[in-house]
Amino acid sequence: DGGGSAGDCAAVNGVSGVGRGAFESFPFKPIGYLHSVFSQRNGTPRQPLLVPLARSRLQLASDVHASSLEGLEQYSHCWVIYVFHENTDLVKTLQGDRSGRHSKIAVPRLNGAKMGVLATRSPHRPVPIGLSTARVLEVSKGSVVLGGADIVDGSPVLDIKPYVP
Repeated sequence: DGGGSAGDCAAVNGVSGVGRGAFESFPFKPIGYLHSVFSQRNGTPRQPLLVPLARSRLQLASDVHASSLEGLEQYSHCWVIYVFHENTDLVKTLQGDRSGRHSKIAVPRLNGAKMGVLATRSPHRPVPIGLSTARVLEVSKGSVVLGGADIVDGSPVLDIKPYVP
């Protein structure tokens, strides 16, 4: 249910030490890559579904079986969890260096007033992971065609999940 306390994670499936603090990083491998009409960071919408006619395709990696997508077509939308791979500070972040990070950033909708980075949709985050909603238009062998995704071309996708309002 995800509602437990940090102490509840002290043992996972009877294995102690697999909880908070057991890992310093999580080297996830993408399930695939998104091919999008947005070829660069600048000009990519900052909100999903602002450009409903924009099309993109999630192509699963060769080691993720196409049957993993079975049933997704039953949903109108899905969540896409991806890496902000075009960030200028990505290499530094992946090396575990968070020095020089700004905890507050200027927000366009607030006419330049600053907010905490975790209260914004900025791609320059302590962990550069994005979350977007997209319309599921087609599910075919090893790929999903999405509508309205605000994701840059070539973005590594870590996971997708059906959107249930």
